[in-house]
Amino acid sequence: MPLSEGKGGLSIDLAFNTAIGFIADTNLQHYVGDQQLSNFSQMIALTFTMFVAPASGIAAAFAFIRSFIRKNFGLGNFYVDFTRIIFTFLLPVALVSSIILMMMGVPQTLNSHIITSTLESIVKENDKAIAATTATTAAAGQTTDIGPIASFESIKLLGSNGGGFFGSNSGHPFDNPTGLSNIYEMFLMLIIPLSFPFAYAKLIGKGRGISILLVILVSFGALIAMALSIGSVSIYLETRFGSFDSVLFNTISIATNTGATNSALSAMSPNAITSFFLAMFVQAIPGVVGIGMIVMMVYVILTLFIVGLMVGKTPEFMNMKINPKDIKLAVSYF
Repeated sequence: MPLSEGKGGLSIDLAFNTAIGFIADTNLQHYVGDQQLSNFSQMIALTFTMFVAPASGIAAAFAFIRSFIRKNFGLGNFYVDFTRIIFTFLLPVALVSSIILMMMGVPQTLNSHIITSTLESIVKENDKAIAATTATTAAAGQTTDIGPIASFESIKLLGSNGGGFFGSNSGHPFDNPTGLSNIYEMFLMLIIPLSFPFAYAKLIGKGRGISILLVILVSFGALIAMALSIGSVSIYLETRFGSFDSVLFNTISIATNTGATNSALSAMSPNAITSFFLAMFVQAIPGVVGIGMIVMMVYVILTLFIVGLMVGKTPEFMNMKINPKDIKLAVSYF
């Protein structure tokens, strides 16, 4: 197609799979972006959905929270929330994050590739003997795919989107060039999920928000401790990160449902893989942007219901009776 830059593109079923994955915030990546997708596709088809999906989750979370404090005034307007979240929050933060990543060495360009010079030694043989004195060198060109990577990375991590501009994801030196960028990318993944308890505290009450935040942090700390309890296989790790930073990055990524990785998962220990599975099943420590908070509230409702049955008291949450319909919906979600 036009603007394909000579890239091979995706088959129909793979394109369908990718579209579903990104619009549902799953970001399942069965393709190699730098080899199959043009910069136009990366910017329009994928980056667009990476704003839409997290904005939808955040809007849903605020509608969920409003149900407890605005019993007679509705849940708000999804369209208003959705546009506000994108234009007043996600876009400005992603823009600043892109500039910070560029300062750390992440490329941002509309060029589809660059040609770099490599040095190849040519050793001439004479009568099967290597004549080192006649060795000459010749310059050879190597083509490297490139594009608007910093902008792609910023919303990828900020919006818990996962995927990657390159097939090797955040292990690629253009995606994640240094240890400093590795730390900043971990911060981007955590900033929105860990901000929700503060927003909840402002709307509902400080005590409730702090208690939820403590539960998230303690549980999240347990996941990290489990993942780090056994060392990783160094042969599959990026040397610029090492074992600790690789395990920590992957734990944060999977706990926030981002799915970006900076090393091969085959390098992770069995304990780390178990930690990842727990994070994916719990979905709330801290979970994906917005939805993680909803899942946490479902756990709170179920817990209060069980406790109410144990003490012989009608289950309540914020002076609202927890009725059988609520429990059926909560259990179905669980």
